[in-house]
Amino acid sequence: TDWNAVSLVGETGIITLSSNDPDESSVFVEVNASPSSTQFSMPVLQVSPPFREVYEAAGTFRVDISNAGKGTMDWTVETDEYWLVIENESFGTDDGSVTVNYEANGGPPRTGIITVEAATAGNSPQMLEIRQSGIPLTVDIDDSGSADLVDAILALKVAAGTEVAHGMIRSDFAASDADVGGDGKIGLEEAIRILNYLSKAR
Repeated sequence: TDWNAVSLVGETGIITLSSNDPDESSVFVEVNASPSSTQFSMPVLQVSPPFREVYEAAGTFRVDISNAGKGTMDWTVETDEYWLVIENESFGTDDGSVTVNYEANGGPPRTGIITVEAATAGNSPQMLEIRQSGIPLTVDIDDSGSADLVDAILALKVAAGTEVAHGMIRSDFAASDADVGGDGKIGLEEAIRILNYLSKAR
């Protein structure tokens, strides 16, 4: 057990001792652990909000970072998501904030992670999850209720002259929004639109 990992409020654990004694086959021992004086004097990373939900349009939001413990805490903020950009300085000491810009999402809903890390602090690193809504795609060739990879494969098969099973293509395709080209035919135009849309989810 790593006793240095005990939280600031203390923790309780149960140890079970088992034996072949028919009268008392198991004994439960409760162990109470309290944080050490060292833990009380160390920095503790605190990030707000713990997650953020945003609309599909582009925008910005603020991430607040604070030291909930003692001592000095140096922190850094980073993300690997191409659609999330940290606007101002991505590092600081103790209490501070960063502004995050997010791009518009023309695809399905997506999730990104921003990591806040303080090497010498407890409760580090912190992962801030960003959930961005998307715009539904109407190129639903099989009428399943959403546009997905199955629709793209159907479009590619039709474009290549490959036979598809009866009932796989919606009967009202020519009159629906799934007909991207407006020509009543399924082809590469529909496949490309779907694949471009799905690629934005990453």
